[in-house]
Amino acid sequence: MKLRTQLFLGYFLIFFFIIVIALVTYQVINSLISTSQWVTDIQTEITEAHKTEKLLVEMETGLRGFLLTDEEEFLEPFKTGIKVFKTTLDSLKMNVSDKPSQVKLLVYYEAGVNRWINSVAEPEIDARRKMDKGVIFDAKIISLLNRKAEKEIMDSLRVTSAKFINVEEKILEGHIKASNASASHAVFLTILVSLLSILIGIVAIFFISRSIFRKVGGEPGVIAAITEQIAKGNLEVGLEKWNGAETGILASVKSMLEALKINKAEVERNDWFRIGRGDLNDQIRGVLTVEELCQNIITFLC
Repeated sequence: MKLRTQLFLGYFLIFFFIIVIALVTYQVINSLISTSQWVTDIQTEITEAHKTEKLLVEMETGLRGFLLTDEEEFLEPFKTGIKVFKTTLDSLKMNVSDKPSQVKLLVYYEAGVNRWINSVAEPEIDARRKMDKGVIFDAKIISLLNRKAEKEIMDSLRVTSAKFINVEEKILEGHIKASNASASHAVFLTILVSLLSILIGIVAIFFISRSIFRKVGGEPGVIAAITEQIAKGNLEVGLEKWNGAETGILASVKSMLEALKINKAEVERNDWFRIGRGDLNDQIRGVLTVEELCQNIITFLC
């Protein structure tokens, strides 16, 4: 594998694991946001359910105040409560539209409130007004007659509301548990993926570094220093500690250095022969006797 390919593979692995960690983190955050939204929605539903209970109490209180005092201002909470109650209940039914059993409870709850208004509250209001006009001399009779029905309706409404809230609280508890489990799972998964990424990255870096080191054969700075010495003509640079290098650039430098040493020795030997032959020719040149020739040769060689 080429050096460039190995370097590219190393960078690719780093970016790959970064992307994997980012994707895992993204999924975890989305899961937590979704669970958190569920919890917020259910808390809103429970708050609205409690609001309807409070409105019902205010309506009942306003009705009783009017029956006792015959003052119309006491009916304001009753009249306003009917409007706000309807708006709140419609909103609540829309929020729990994905839970048919809860919608059914709210429909029953709304029917009970309408029955209380139509069969208890409005007849009592009408009776109280007629009493003031002398049409009915004792509106308390009608109130006593309706009180039992009012208690039955109100008890039924409280039971229905409590049942609705209890179901919502159980759902909320389930989502909170799921949120906690999701958070724990998210932390575990993030740590696991991060550790695996680090481990695989370390292994990949180790093998890529070892492969690159083998191709280079040694530290680049050392190789650069050796080649500079060779370029200056120093062929005695020490490579003893690199004797084990059999591949890579350093091994090639070592082979080149050995070849240069052999070539240098060959050149020096050839120069010795060439110079020696010239000097010997000088010694035997001219008209010499045998004795003079032998003497010159022996002198040259010695």
